[in-house]
Amino acid sequence: MSERLLEAAELSRSFQSGPRRIEVLSNLDLEVDGGESVAIVGDSGVGKSTLLHLLGGLDRPDGGTLTFRGRPLPWSDGEAMGRYRNRHVGFVFQFHHLLPEFNALENVEMPFRIGGRFERTETAAREILERLGLAERLGHTPARLSGGEQQRVAIARAVAGRPSLVLADEPTGNLDPSTGDRVFGVLRDLQKERGFSLVLATHSERMAAGCDRILHLAGGRLHPLSDSAAATFFGGSGDAE
Repeated sequence: MSERLLEAAELSRSFQSGPRRIEVLSNLDLEVDGGESVAIVGDSGVGKSTLLHLLGGLDRPDGGTLTFRGRPLPWSDGEAMGRYRNRHVGFVFQFHHLLPEFNALENVEMPFRIGGRFERTETAAREILERLGLAERLGHTPARLSGGEQQRVAIARAVAGRPSLVLADEPTGNLDPSTGDRVFGVLRDLQKERGFSLVLATHSERMAAGCDRILHLAGGRLHPLSDSAAATFFGGSGDAE
């Protein structure tokens, strides 16, 4: 039985919009086991990105608790939160967020350098980029890479440090379906090889179906979706890729 990696209990998050306070997440619960893959689906603007930002320590909830390997995240300790993000979490975003002035190898090395981990930095970055078929593109800046290549660099950056948790926010949403399928296949292969947990927000029926569980975010909370319910959701949403 896999150990519990991450657990959110009664997470809440709201935002001020003019005179109104908009509640995005309300008493949300989530459990993620080690090595598990979980797809988060839901309408645009429902709070999927907000949830991933909370899980990764990029944002702080208004209420509730978030524990990692049984220990509450130390929200008030900026240095400890920085270590959590740098050592234990990898992020993959829809629009890559690669640094344009650095080449592929340097982009993947960046989290190591920010975290003060200089041992095997270049070796680890080079190994994962070569594993992703980018051996001939190490010295290329993002402007010289295709969309699929940029996203593979972003995946390499997320997993090179061997995190326990990878959070992917619409990781193929900016790619054509064929390229998106290949990129997702790479991500899932890496997960199987390295054993990290994967939580991804997606509008893609194929990506969601490739995960161990599908959860629907609606009304500020997560609800499990069966295969038949997922088929109905994607068939009616018009968001399947």
